[in-house]
Amino acid sequence: TDDLKSDCRIYGFNHICELTRKIFFSSELLKVSNNYINCKMKPVFTMANKLSFVKENSGSGGGWHRDGINPSIKSLIYINDVDKNNGPLQIISHSNKFNNIILDNRKMKNKNFLNTRFKDEQISNIDNIQKRLKQFNLKKGTMIIFDGSNIHRGMPIRNSNRYAITNYYFPIGKMTQQKYPVRPQVFNQI
Repeated sequence: TDDLKSDCRIYGFNHICELTRKIFFSSELLKVSNNYINCKMKPVFTMANKLSFVKENSGSGGGWHRDGINPSIKSLIYINDVDKNNGPLQIISHSNKFNNIILDNRKMKNKNFLNTRFKDEQISNIDNIQKRLKQFNLKKGTMIIFDGSNIHRGMPIRNSNRYAITNYYFPIGKMTQQKYPVRPQVFNQI
C-alpha cells in the first residue's frame, strides 16, 4: 500500500485467482503483445488493486510515471465502472516515441531521461498536452491494453473506489517469475 493507504495492491494475483490466469495468460493477449513488441513475450505477473479516496492522494502508481523507456505491455481490466471521479487511467499519447521522449523531457526540464517519475507541473509543460492526454472512463469488465513506456497514471481519486486487475508482459528471458518471484501479498485494507 502507499503511504496514504489510498493505493492498495496484491502482486502475484495470478497465483490465487484461476480466472485471472485464464484471461491474462491467454494466447490471444500473448499474440497482441508479441506483435506490438515484435518479439516473443511472456505474461509474468498480475496485480490486483483497490484505489480509495484519501485527501491528497496521487492516484494509482503514485502519480505520473512511465514504467521505463523500453516498450512494455500491460493489460488492465476495470472491475467497477470508472469515471473522472474514481481514478481512470490517463495516458499521454505518443510519449513513448523516441522524439517525444527527448522533446517532452526537455519541456518538463527533466535532465535525466531515465527518470520515470513526473510532477503535475512538469506534465503541464508538455506541448499539446490537452490533445495528447487520453482518459479512459469505461464500464466494468473493459480491458485496456497499453504500452507502459508511455507516461501514464491512475487519476487521483475524487470519491469512491476503483478496482482493477493489471497484467504485465515482458520479453522472454528479460523478466521471469524466477527473476521476479512475485507471490500473493494480502493487505488488511482490501
